[in-house]
Amino acid sequence: MGPLNEPSLAAQRTATHKGLWLWLGAAALGATSGCINTDAAVFVEASIDSSAASVQQSALSTGLGGQFELTFHLSARASGDSQVTLRTVSLSNADRSQTLAPSLKVTAAPAFPLVVPQAGDTVVQVSYGADDNLFEASALGGLCEPAGVVVEVLFDDALLGATAVAHSQPFVVQGCP
Repeated sequence: MGPLNEPSLAAQRTATHKGLWLWLGAAALGATSGCINTDAAVFVEASIDSSAASVQQSALSTGLGGQFELTFHLSARASGDSQVTLRTVSLSNADRSQTLAPSLKVTAAPAFPLVVPQAGDTVVQVSYGADDNLFEASALGGLCEPAGVVVEVLFDDALLGATAVAHSQPFVVQGCP
């Protein structure tokens, strides 16, 4: 044995091992803390970008055509992939208090239903033709407001087991009289 204040060899080894384990634990925590996944999209989230629409009038009819980009996102924290089915696409006024075009006939690429991968995005190009979306000329007042219109997309998210909604930012319809 050594002097009274000097720890034994066994005590020194135990302290060294404890210190090593504390250091390894702190290093592991530090390494993972920079990689914490803060993406909370455990169900499909949708966003609408690049929205555009135009009114096309003839002597016999008034039609509305346009396009937008619809992006579906799912984080790595989701329990798996999700199938998405399109329900409706409509246009409402800028404050979303009135539906102006309740059910637009659209085409989408890729086509629905589609799969949104876990930890990924699926981008869909959506368009609607004026020949397929005819309406009363009296509806022009709401569609041609200076405040603009908003695209609303209702879709079924299999992972959520319910219908979800996405809205665009307001935009101005072109071709208004």
